[in-house]
Amino acid sequence: MSTLGETWEREEMGSGRYRHVQHIAPIAFLEGGYPRRIVRDWVQGDADWPHVVTRAKLALRADGSGNRLLYPDCNRLENVAVGRPYYNAGGWKPVDLAPFTRSANLLRSVNAHYTVDIQHGGHFCKMEATFDSPSRVPDQLAFPVALSGLTWDAGVLRRTADNVVVMRMRPPVAYDAANPADVRPLSWDFPLFNGQRYVRLTNLAAAVAGMQLPTVDPTLTLQPGAAAGKDTIPNSFAPTFNYGVSVQLIWDSRKAIIEFDNSSIPVGALCLSNTLYTYQNASGPALAWTVAVYSIAIGNQAWIEGTRNGALALAGEPCWNALAANGAGGVLVPWAGTAGLSTAGVDYEGPPGMGSFSGNRSDANGTEYICALNAARSQGWFGAVNTNYGMLLVPSTIVGGLGSSDYATAAWRPKQVVEYKEPRYDGIRHGARWI
Repeated sequence: MSTLGETWEREEMGSGRYRHVQHIAPIAFLEGGYPRRIVRDWVQGDADWPHVVTRAKLALRADGSGNRLLYPDCNRLENVAVGRPYYNAGGWKPVDLAPFTRSANLLRSVNAHYTVDIQHGGHFCKMEATFDSPSRVPDQLAFPVALSGLTWDAGVLRRTADNVVVMRMRPPVAYDAANPADVRPLSWDFPLFNGQRYVRLTNLAAAVAGMQLPTVDPTLTLQPGAAAGKDTIPNSFAPTFNYGVSVQLIWDSRKAIIEFDNSSIPVGALCLSNTLYTYQNASGPALAWTVAVYSIAIGNQAWIEGTRNGALALAGEPCWNALAANGAGGVLVPWAGTAGLSTAGVDYEGPPGMGSFSGNRSDANGTEYICALNAARSQGWFGAVNTNYGMLLVPSTIVGGLGSSDYATAAWRPKQVVEYKEPRYDGIRHGARWI
């Protein structure tokens, strides 16, 4: 028998044994009180709604006029409509878009000097525009936005009826598609012109100077929502920056920290095995690498993911220098040991660690890496009260890239597979035993 949760799936294997797959991002949403598996793929609609994604809490439709309507909760009517973008190059003009084609969770419009992609990630939706040269990037882009049953406050969307936060616009960034590690924050605002609200990105040309294939990436995400886990990058090359919503778990030789929520596994269950799965997403020139995995120590248990993508950490967000930054480039709470969680026995447990896995930077995108984790230590991660503070991943050299919880292709996000035996009570002994 199999069961499904918002962030996990579990198979009963017999004799009290279970196989529990814990995902780093939501795989299901509640409808009528029951979990329903997310399907991110666009499907064909009708003449009025040609492309539709409804099998997710974040429902999305594209109407015949090119507008995108996002529903934070598929069971409710509140929505935000995003219209055809405009660019400013000596005056505002509508962006010309070729017809969109669809494949899985991607809509794509290929034009003479730029490609526009709309991707549905289950719990987020992003619209990316990739240009063939920095010289093609306009100084400003603006997206008309209309709200129905929602209010907007500095990038936060709330339901008007009860003031509940339902979505958030991630701070927009530009990155180089030819070098995804080159991520730069963008300036933006939410002006009102002639009664119409716009999300406006400004100073784009200066922001993407020197990039080969500049990509502009505004993303709307459910906030809050089901959270299977968290991951981010402490980056020594940008020690005050946060990477909580980066699409990379590891890129180049940067460390990563990641935590799965194992609280739905019964406390007292016997861990038979625990396996971490990660996936290549930035293949490059051949270079062998190994990633060592350690359990984060209790002194760093308070770390959060953060909301930035290669930008100054906000107050309370982690970066290389701080478990919690002060929002102005300084430290509010330091890591328990040293910067970048670098001290064994204080920042992380070990050595020895939880395990390790190896690969090559030339491995094809989508290559799966399997890491057997220490089962005895993993057993302490189960139940609502546990000693799970996450894992520190330390690469030996340049990895290329591994997909994070925010990667658009769900199959390339990290996951954890735990096989365990449930505790049973014999009615005589006042305690648990495995049978």
